[in-house]
Amino acid sequence: MALRKAIILAGGKGTRIRTVEGKTPKSLIQVTDKPILFYILQHLKHYGFEEFIFSLGYGYDEIIEYLDQTFPKSKFSYVIENTPHGTGGALRYSFEQSEVETYLVVNGDTFVNYDINDFVNFHLRSDQKFSLVAVSVDQSERYGFLTFQGELITNFLEKGNQQNGWINAGHYLINSSLFASMMTDFGYETSEKFSLEEFMERAAIWLRLRGFKTHADFIDIGVPDDLEFARRQFIWPN
Repeated sequence: MALRKAIILAGGKGTRIRTVEGKTPKSLIQVTDKPILFYILQHLKHYGFEEFIFSLGYGYDEIIEYLDQTFPKSKFSYVIENTPHGTGGALRYSFEQSEVETYLVVNGDTFVNYDINDFVNFHLRSDQKFSLVAVSVDQSERYGFLTFQGELITNFLEKGNQQNGWINAGHYLINSSLFASMMTDFGYETSEKFSLEEFMERAAIWLRLRGFKTHADFIDIGVPDDLEFARRQFIWPN
């Protein structure tokens, strides 16, 4: 399976980071002289991705202008939500534009420097319809932790557990047809706002979901302390 299309979820308001960044859309917040979205796209392009569907909401006009100016030869399409429907609802609308069965889905405000080919091979070897990337972090209470039995995800722990462990990195391989079918099974109405993370927790029980574990560098600029780390200490790829 040669994946060439990715969906980037970049519609969030970035409420927690506004205290230091004002009204800038989260994916356009600069971590060097470039925004985090630049590095996300460069990483995907490095692994052969050629077409990108952006799920946008807040600040969509600024994001589109940046993409058009910075990557004029790239193939972008946009799904714009005037009313936010959460990461799950945003993905649902993006899949309505879909022409292929399986997409790589990534968050537009986090950077994970891992080998995407290894993730795809893991997904194929596991014969999964859904897979996620699990990254190892140190002492972070901001995230819900994952527990494993081998590759099998056994539980999603609540936020606030201050320990080393595995977290959901916000990168997924998702079968669009099964996603639509399970939305119906889970009772999500067309207009309902819901979380992709919550959806994956429920899917883990139904599908014996497996996680691709990596110790790759992980950056989430959702709060001021993490943004400061990204700017001062993290070594961004060239």
